[in-house]
Amino acid sequence: MRPTPYSGSINPEDPVWRRSKWTRLLRQRYNVVAPFCRGRTVIDTCCGSAWGTASYLAGPAERVFCLDMSPPVQRTVKEANIRFVRCRAERMPLKSGIFDVVLGLDSLEHFAREDGIRYLQEMKRICKVDGIVIGTTPLVAHSSFLGIFESWNSYHLHLYTPVRLRNALAEVFTSTRIFKIYNSICPYFLFTGTSSLHAYEAEVAHLARRLQKRRAVMHCANAYFSLYLLLILIKRNQMAKAARYLIDTLRSGPGEKA
Repeated sequence: MRPTPYSGSINPEDPVWRRSKWTRLLRQRYNVVAPFCRGRTVIDTCCGSAWGTASYLAGPAERVFCLDMSPPVQRTVKEANIRFVRCRAERMPLKSGIFDVVLGLDSLEHFAREDGIRYLQEMKRICKVDGIVIGTTPLVAHSSFLGIFESWNSYHLHLYTPVRLRNALAEVFTSTRIFKIYNSICPYFLFTGTSSLHAYEAEVAHLARRLQKRRAVMHCANAYFSLYLLLILIKRNQMAKAARYLIDTLRSGPGEKA
């Protein structure tokens, strides 16, 4: 079940990449956020090749921008009529308050902690007062598992437990929501940051209902994945971490509480 080593790139031209489980996970993320983008001005930050932007956002959104340090697949961007901005995400050369929806999918973990805060601040700055910031990042259910996740992907500079993520978002946003999404590949957080949820209450409520319907399946996936991680700790002879996870779970149920 160990995740396949990640190459660090998205290549839509590669048939192996198109068939990979990570591509399925990426498609799932874009399908989840697409309803928020319908008829709105959207920017997809840290978008990589812009494959997901073109495939899932260019249709429903009124206007789409994407941003990354690496150049996109030019044909993809041109055909989808997307405007591309090449820059660092912690210092975006964009005016404040111009986007309805600001996306940061699977990007926060690629920044060191302080750079991640600056990235969140920049996303908030370019978002309209009544807009919404939406992000995803790998879900590390307990601090005992951080070392395992870090060993799986050298591109991830700072990973998040529930407490870490809540604290980071609270430094930047007035109102936040955090959803835990479990699956057979890798669990992840989906979070929103806003000044007010008023304009997006319907979309957030719809997302909550969709996840509620999958609650039983996700609980099973969570239990299975947590057991797998626990066995890795035991195999690595990290018994203190394994014991801390078990004690915290018995005290408060599955998931990180501290």
